[in-house]
Amino acid sequence: MNVSIQNKRSDAEANNAVKLIGVGRDYEKEGKLLTQWARSNIKNKHETLFLSFSHGIMSFISQDIGLIYFKNYISLPEELLYFKAAYIAIKEFSAYIEQHNLPFASTMLAAMHHTWARDLFNTISLEEIIKKHKQQNMTSNIVAVIDNLFYDKGLLTGLPNNLHYEFIEKSAIEIKQWILIKYFIKFTFGILYKTEYRSLAKASPFYVKLPTHDKNGSMESVFILIDDSGSMINLTSMLKIADDVIGRGIKPVIVTSSPFVLKMIGQRYEHVYCIPINVNTKHYANLLGTFLKLRSIVGSFASDKKDIYWKIFLSKIQLFLFGHLARAQNIECSLDHLANHFGVKVALAVGEANYTPAGGVTYLSSRGFHTAGVTTVLHMDHPYCSFWPAEHHLVYGEQVVDIMVKDGIRNEKIQVVGSEHFDRCFRRDRDSDKSYVYKLFPQVHGKKLVIVATESRARQMIEIDPSVRLLSKMEGLFTIIKLHPDDKPDEFEQILVHLGHPPNIVIAKDVDVLALVHVCDLLITMASNLIIEAGIMGIPSLVYNFSGIPCPIDLVSEGLCFGADSPEEFDKMVRLLLFDATSRAEALKKLLLISRFNGPNDGKSSERIALFVKDMIENTKKYRDNKD
Repeated sequence: MNVSIQNKRSDAEANNAVKLIGVGRDYEKEGKLLTQWARSNIKNKHETLFLSFSHGIMSFISQDIGLIYFKNYISLPEELLYFKAAYIAIKEFSAYIEQHNLPFASTMLAAMHHTWARDLFNTISLEEIIKKHKQQNMTSNIVAVIDNLFYDKGLLTGLPNNLHYEFIEKSAIEIKQWILIKYFIKFTFGILYKTEYRSLAKASPFYVKLPTHDKNGSMESVFILIDDSGSMINLTSMLKIADDVIGRGIKPVIVTSSPFVLKMIGQRYEHVYCIPINVNTKHYANLLGTFLKLRSIVGSFASDKKDIYWKIFLSKIQLFLFGHLARAQNIECSLDHLANHFGVKVALAVGEANYTPAGGVTYLSSRGFHTAGVTTVLHMDHPYCSFWPAEHHLVYGEQVVDIMVKDGIRNEKIQVVGSEHFDRCFRRDRDSDKSYVYKLFPQVHGKKLVIVATESRARQMIEIDPSVRLLSKMEGLFTIIKLHPDDKPDEFEQILVHLGHPPNIVIAKDVDVLALVHVCDLLITMASNLIIEAGIMGIPSLVYNFSGIPCPIDLVSEGLCFGADSPEEFDKMVRLLLFDATSRAEALKKLLLISRFNGPNDGKSSERIALFVKDMIENTKKYRDNKD
C-alpha cells in the first residue's frame, strides 16, 4: 500500500499544528486538537495504521542496516576518510534540521547520530567500491563483493545468475533499494515472532507505565539511561554503578530501548522501564504535524545535494522519518512521565553516544536537567568516537581526555573516574581462573600459554595468518586463538587445516575470555580492550601490525606494550617476552602506565561515579553555575 498525504492544508496551518507540540504540554489535549487536522491529510483511516506500523518497524530495523560494512574491501586510510566525510555530512544535516526548532527533532538527531553516520559511511564506501571496480573493468569482482557479503549477513538469499550483471550495472540507489526491500521482508515477518518485541507491541502507550507502588518513594532519584545489544559491556558496568548508587541512598530509575536489557535486569531493580518501539495510533496525531513539516525540510535540504550518496541517504531518511520521530517522542514523553512521578533531577548515560542515552540526555539537558555520560571502553582518535551529548563526562583515563579536548570538550566538563568494565579485572581470582582454563584445555599444563585475540577488523588475517604459523613452530607453547564474538571460526580453521592441525593450537569462541587472559603468559592482538584488561591483571601484551598503516589507537606509542611490525620481528619478540627474563621485566614495567587508561586503577570506578551523581543531586546550583 502506498501512503498518500493530501496537501489540503496550507503550510501556515501545518506550522500552527507543529507549534501545538512542545515541551511540558498536555499531549492528550493537543492530540485531540490535532486529530481532525491530521485526518484531513490522510486519504483513509487504514493508512494511519499502515503509516505508524511500517515506519515504526522500518525505523527499528534501519539501525541494523547501518551495520553493513564493506570492511574487507577498503583500506584503513580509506575507512577514516569515508568516516570523516560521513560525520561531517551528518553534522551539516543535523545543523540544518536544528535551526527549524521542531519538536522531537533534537532528540531524534542525537539518538540516530551514530546510526545515520554509519549508514552514510556504508553508502559512500559502496559507491567508491563500485566506482573503483568499474574503472578497472572488474564487474565480476563487484558481484562477489556484494553477493558474498549479503549472503553471509543473511540479508540476501543470492541473486539468480542471469540477473548478476544487470543487477551490478544498476545505480547504487537501486542496489540499496533492493537491500531495503529484502531487509523489510525479512524483518517485518521475523520481528513479529520475537517474543520480547511482540509483548511490547501488544499494548505500548506512547509513554512508559508508572508503578502502582514505590517502596522507596522518599529517596532521591537518578535516571540511568542505557542500551545494550547483547555484548553485556554497557550492561555489566551499569549493574555495578546502579548498586553503588543505591548504596549512596539514591534510587536508580533505569530507562532503555533495549528489550535485552529489560529481560536481563527487569527483576533485579524496582524501577526498570523499556521505551516502546512502536507508535500507538491513538496518539499518532501528535506526530503528524512535525512529520509533514520535517519531511518538507529534508526535501529542501536534499534538493541542493548532487552526490549520489546524499540521494541514497536522504531517500532512506524520508522512508523512516515517521518511525524515528515516533521513537523520539516516546523517549521524551517517557522521561517526562517518569521525571514528574519520581522527582528526578539528574541523569547518567552509560555509553552516552548510544541510542537511548544520547537521545535522552539531549532532551533532558534541554529541559534543564544535569546530565553526565559514562565511557565504558577504549575510544580512539576516530570520527566514530567524537560524539559527546551529555553535559559532564565521566571517563576511564587521560587517554580519552586528550581525544575529547581535541574534539572541543572543555577540561572542566571531564572527570577521570576509571572504568567499571576494566575494574572487573580486580575481582578475578587467579586460582579459579587457572582451574577453569586447565579443565577446558588440559594441554596447557607445563607450557607457556599464548592468547591470540581476534578483533573482527578489516584484513586482520594479514597479522593473524603468519603469526599463527610462527607460533605453531615454537617449542614449549600452547596457543589459543580467542575469536571475537563477531568473527566466524571458518577462516581461522582454514589456517589450522593448512598447518595439518598442529596439536599446540586451538580455536575458542564461547569461553570466559578474562579467565584465558588472566592465566596466559602473553596476549597478542592489535587494539583490543583486552590489552587494558590484561595489563590490569599483570599480563603483558604484544601488538602486531604488519600492514604499516598506523592504528587509530597505538598502544605501543603510548608506551603500554611492545610491538612487532613484521613476521620476523614478531617471531623475535614472542621468544623474548616469554623466555628472556630481562625483556619480560621490561614488558611488565610498561604496565605501570595502565592508569592512563583506567585512572586511578584502584577498582573503585563505580564508587566515584555514584559519588558524582550524589554531588550533582545535592549541589545543583554548583553545576548550574558551571553549565555555560
